[in-house]
Amino acid sequence: MTYRSISQNMTLVLTVLVMITGVATLQSCKDKEGCTDPNAINYDSDAEEDDGSCKYENSFASDTLESNIESAMTLSSNTYICGRIQVNAGLTIEEGVTLSLCSGAEIRVNKGSYLQASGTSAKPITIQGEVDTKGFWKVIEINSNNPKNVLENVQLSNGGGDSFWNNAMVFVNNNNNAQLKVTNTTFSQSKGYGLYAQDGTELNNFSNNTFSNNGKEGLRITADLIDFLDTETTYNNNNDKPYILVNDNGSIEKNQTWRNTSSPYLIKGDVDVNAQVTVQAGTNVRMGSGSEIHVNQGAAFNAEGTSSDKITFKGKTETGGFWRVIEINSNNPENVFRNVEFHHGGSDDFWDHSTIYVNDNNNGSLDMKNSTIRQSGGWGMYVQSNANVTPSDSTSMVSQNTFTNNGALNAA
Repeated sequence: MTYRSISQNMTLVLTVLVMITGVATLQSCKDKEGCTDPNAINYDSDAEEDDGSCKYENSFASDTLESNIESAMTLSSNTYICGRIQVNAGLTIEEGVTLSLCSGAEIRVNKGSYLQASGTSAKPITIQGEVDTKGFWKVIEINSNNPKNVLENVQLSNGGGDSFWNNAMVFVNNNNNAQLKVTNTTFSQSKGYGLYAQDGTELNNFSNNTFSNNGKEGLRITADLIDFLDTETTYNNNNDKPYILVNDNGSIEKNQTWRNTSSPYLIKGDVDVNAQVTVQAGTNVRMGSGSEIHVNQGAAFNAEGTSSDKITFKGKTETGGFWRVIEINSNNPENVFRNVEFHHGGSDDFWDHSTIYVNDNNNGSLDMKNSTIRQSGGWGMYVQSNANVTPSDSTSMVSQNTFTNNGALNAA
């Protein structure tokens, strides 16, 4: 049997006490956990490490969706959406439902599946960030050409949080020739674009929508989609980028109309016209730096304004030679300009710095009257030797149109 002295026992007790005290001290030094977001209603100013407990004013009793959708699903009550949701079946959102998206959340509607969000004017669907800030969640991406893809009476806000989708809140992808019906829907508070639709996609029944307070242009499309746009939509509300952005080099393969929309079109890049384009009276087109329009063999570009409702093509920056050219390579008799204002073209010497260039490759032809070309980088109009214009001589062309402040002579 082993005996300890009193002094040994005292030493053992003191050692244990010191160890316990040390543990307590270590625990007291550990960062306090709690809600560290000042925007939350349960913000704890003493908390040093966030424990995921934050609650917000727009928090509500709801379901939470955090997993992929593999069979048809209907959301009939308010729902939190967290993480990346792959929609591989049908997702239906009923009228009046609010979806509150977590930070960085995204919804991807894949090939063959659909997103059907059909609200009413009395009971719209709301898709918003859990926190009311631009770019709080990422994107709704449409990769499906299912005709059931619908946004109707929907209020979207706070998306566009990822540059992979050009900071668009809703992205219509051309991988599967995706299509989306968009009516009576509001896109606001995106970090970038409200809606971005790539070439080869479709925006069916696009009407009566509103784009407001987005970080970039509310709507970004390619030239082949212009025909889907309506005149009732508000394309820009409280934004310093007051345009419909028509971006990327692209081609027009079907007849279409450029309507007199509430905001100007901003053309960036090259547009190849291989069908007939009809530009409505009053339409306002802004041309980006170095942009150009080519009317190719068999195609037509018909722009007929009126004396009180003129069509305008101007540089985004109003300086001579800002954009390149409108080139006519077609002898289609529908190539007609009436009451059109062309300003700030002629930036490229390939077309002799002309704003309008009528090429004789295909015996190009153009009928232009009561129109104005001003502040071209060089010629106002350049007509090659075997091309055809009406009026047919330079004196009549100058007398029946207005050429002013161009860098070279008016017409050649």
